Amino acid sequence: MPIKKSKIFIKDAENGYLVPYSETMDEDLLVSQMADKILFALESDLESMYQASYDLAKHYLNQKC
Repeated sequence: MPIKKSKIFIKDAENGYLVPYSETMDEDLLVSQMADKILFALESDLESMYQASYDLAKHYLNQKC
């Protein structure tokens, strides 16, 4: 998913983590940054991240009548 579209649904450090990327970026740096974010996510309060995701997406959910 292109970064511009993913920013709509991912709020950095609220319901996920964004890692800066460019095609010219050093691969080792990218892998290191991704690994850091994965480890940070594993140590985070996932329940609050789930809630933040729901709060962000609820405007797009269909209401049942």
